[in-house]
Amino acid sequence: MDLSIISLLFLLGCIVLGFVLKRNIGLLAIAVALILGRLGHIEDSVIISGFNSNLFLILLGVSYLFTIAVNNRTLELLARKTITLAGNRVNIIPLVLVVLGTIISMAGPGTIPALALCAMLSTTLAKELDIDPLPFTVCSFMGAAAGGMSPIAPTGIIALEIAARQGYSGFGIPYMLTMMAAAFIFGAVYYFAAGIFKLKSENMHAVLKQVEPLNRNQWITVAGIGAMMIMVIFLKVNVGLASFLIAGILNLIGVCDERRIFANISWSTLIMVCGVGVLMNVIITLGGINQLSAALASLMNTYTAPPLMCFGAGIMGWFSSTSGVVIPTLIPTVPGIITHLPDVTPLSLISALSVGSQMAGISPGSTGGALALASYVTLFKPNIEQKNRYFIRLFLTSIFAVLFVSALGFADFYNWIY
Repeated sequence: MDLSIISLLFLLGCIVLGFVLKRNIGLLAIAVALILGRLGHIEDSVIISGFNSNLFLILLGVSYLFTIAVNNRTLELLARKTITLAGNRVNIIPLVLVVLGTIISMAGPGTIPALALCAMLSTTLAKELDIDPLPFTVCSFMGAAAGGMSPIAPTGIIALEIAARQGYSGFGIPYMLTMMAAAFIFGAVYYFAAGIFKLKSENMHAVLKQVEPLNRNQWITVAGIGAMMIMVIFLKVNVGLASFLIAGILNLIGVCDERRIFANISWSTLIMVCGVGVLMNVIITLGGINQLSAALASLMNTYTAPPLMCFGAGIMGWFSSTSGVVIPTLIPTVPGIITHLPDVTPLSLISALSVGSQMAGISPGSTGGALALASYVTLFKPNIEQKNRYFIRLFLTSIFAVLFVSALGFADFYNWIY
């Protein structure tokens, strides 16, 4: 069998083993990269070159800064204060959650940290208001997903970095806006289809009284995050380096507990993203991505390419990480697909696959859905039947979301801003 095909089978094996055995796919990927490297007579230096140190430093810096903001409860209290904007109108809370999730996610933390905060917040509110938590959770997810492709958020950074390696750059803002538009459109449909606009509760006054003021350290953290954003947006400083600078200052002046911060940084995510990059570099060298591109192109035409790419990414996203698996696997296929379908714009495919995978993230088999399920189990203490029912509802919502954003591709949605 051709080594290019074997390399793709090894990638599939990594993803399946990681999901079934609950192991870090990045660690498996590095091990598999060595095996494939030996089979393909690839030098160790070439294998190691697949580890993207630039991306690693960016992700670590951003994670460092926002782990401080999570651990000293800055983000939590800001979120709770934002909820008070809804006043006594329960049906407005989901809209506030969408905006809140978007702002937190796009400001730097990204989809998963924003959802980790908003999922617990929204589920807590649902319990205190004595209503079904799913509508609040879905709206929180749509907000977190909408902002997740920001050029300074981890998933956006990863996608733009990988796209730049394929020769596509300078589209960060339209890329983010496309993700936002897709999430907001689906969110609006869900808001009315699920009857959220009719929500009411007798417990709203008690919930509003529980918001405490920010303390000194939290105000300093807010100022630090603002300074980081100014450095990145106006001074064009690398977001990772800017985050390291601000986090270092916060650490020195005692705003955080360094040991707790390092213990709570998501090292497994960093390893997963960069580890998969090592394997993908070997697969590209062996011609595996060219094979995958040709296979995908054979199923597509100019009209169906974006929706099929979106749907395929969504299927992958139901069971794997957008930033760690789907984006590193599918973005490198875009140049090959464009070779076969020259009338398709590469940026439409990159946006389509990113949106499909991101919207699939509320599946319980993915990190976002798993966080939502964990929040529900922690706060509502359901029995097995109730837990299974919530699992199914999350997964069905994810399926509906993927089908919806895939259908948008037939309306040329993924070309609207390019």
